Amino acid sequence: EVVKRQSKEFESLPKRWIVERTFGWWNRSLKLHSPPLLDDMTGSRTAIAATHHTLTHTLMTLRFLLTSFTTWKCHQKTNSSDDLLHRVSQCHPSPETLILLRKLPVESETAIAQTRDYMNRYRPSWVLCCGMAENRDRLSIESNARKGDRILRSQIDLEQLIDGLDDIYISHDAGKFVCEDLYYGILESIQTQQRNAGTLFIHVPILHPQNETTICNTFLRLLHRLETL
Repeated sequence: EVVKRQSKEFESLPKRWIVERTFGWWNRSLKLHSPPLLDDMTGSRTAIAATHHTLTHTLMTLRFLLTSFTTWKCHQKTNSSDDLLHRVSQCHPSPETLILLRKLPVESETAIAQTRDYMNRYRPSWVLCCGMAENRDRLSIESNARKGDRILRSQIDLEQLIDGLDDIYISHDAGKFVCEDLYYGILESIQTQQRNAGTLFIHVPILHPQNETTICNTFLRLLHRLETL
């Protein structure tokens, strides 16, 4: 199947993204940059087997844990963070790399415990926690989380991560509610237990027909960039 680009801007296309992502993984493993020097057939087979193991290990372990919340006010029919995860799970080119923990209760200790349980069970490469921000009009990525006088900050270069993405911005206020509690709890787990994972918290505005495609595509682009870090 040949999939042609329809515009100069980014758009998620079937098949094409899978190929580009796979080449990104290969480049990251450096196997395309520095081919082994082989003296005999035995060495060749060994090197090929080692390369295959490295790439297979990368493909199997690069996984995203995505979390969302349920509603907490009587007027809310859905939570936009969960609406987004539903859309992403339907249009992501490799849904098998996504671990979905949807509709977390809006209660800090329970939400943190359930997310940590999934982290221990699945060992994801990235933990992306999502929450609803009814008063925001774009995706917002949180730079830090606070608990009393303590502040934990993301270890990721957020400016570089979202460079060129117009529909997402960096926020320095995670909301002082369960969203911030969850983000703080996961940052604390990763930093104190030295887990080999990265984490982000992303606030999602209310989705409607005019913005849901744009927001979904921006989120997919963000996942794509994280895959190559």
